[in-house]
Amino acid sequence: MWLYLINRDPQSYKCKEVNIINTWNSCSDAIQWDISLARLGGHPLQSALWGNARQEIDDIPSLFLFLQFGDKYLNGMARVELRKAPLGAKVAWMPRGPLLDDANQFDTMNSIQSELRHRGFIVCISDPYSESQTNRLGQPKTIWVDLTLGLDALSKALDSQWRYGARRALREGVSVRTTRASVDVSGFYKLCSSLSQGKGFALPGSEALMQELIRSSPIEGPIKMTLYVGEVDGAMAGGALIATSGSHIHYMWGASDRRFSKYRVSEAVQWQVIQDGVAAGMTRYDLEGIDPVGNPGVYQFKRKMGGREVTLQGMEVTPLSLLGRVAVGVGRRMGRLG
Repeated sequence: MWLYLINRDPQSYKCKEVNIINTWNSCSDAIQWDISLARLGGHPLQSALWGNARQEIDDIPSLFLFLQFGDKYLNGMARVELRKAPLGAKVAWMPRGPLLDDANQFDTMNSIQSELRHRGFIVCISDPYSESQTNRLGQPKTIWVDLTLGLDALSKALDSQWRYGARRALREGVSVRTTRASVDVSGFYKLCSSLSQGKGFALPGSEALMQELIRSSPIEGPIKMTLYVGEVDGAMAGGALIATSGSHIHYMWGASDRRFSKYRVSEAVQWQVIQDGVAAGMTRYDLEGIDPVGNPGVYQFKRKMGGREVTLQGMEVTPLSLLGRVAVGVGRRMGRLG
């Protein structure tokens, strides 16, 4: 077995191999964690690659918890970020997690909340990466592009203007390449920062986090990061930071320089991502978030790529104690929690 049990102190990472049934245990093997997460179709935000980068750059530690039935059946995985609350209290935040078995999600979710309560957390914030069967106000939405259709079908599914833009980019001499160079990551972050300032929204993440994700990403691995850069006459005109998890691709960050808008660099970059994904046998490209009202321009760009709009389950905030109920109530009154 690669899975491990450690003592219940979340700050301890000394582990020993065990064989326990129906218990949430902790794992400290980052490589095997990411192998299992990718195999089960988990989101890159739940990976050890991402969690370790957050620890290194932002000093946010994680617990890596798994629930296993018997020796072979993995029923749940959760990367839990330890967030501090007033009076020394702890809040458990699971970005795009936990990853749960579809057949027993309710019971499994209850079990991880019990485990977190036992570990001293007062609030559990979950955000499962799975399609919702309901459509409530505020649920996150995204677009999934089915890469198994093949390039011909995917090209035909593109909006005609989008497809024209990708072809024009080639005629205009736009080149697209992948890179791990620190100077390219820095240039890409500056593009993202300039775009966020121009549009008036907060840029999630930092240059240091991007650099660490690329630096620590395996060249070949179940979960990795790749920076695509689009250039015009040698100048960076746009790009996209892409994560792969198993057979899925995820669009994590993207930006373009408005000075080169006529060259349709964004279309060229995205079409290259799709071509590479199909060539590598990937099955899904998640465009990671749409907001028709708050960000209609990006929504229209992604919608024209021909994928299927998907509603995710969304964030759930669950108090785990009396103090947690008080904290959640205060947070909601202050508008910090939904």
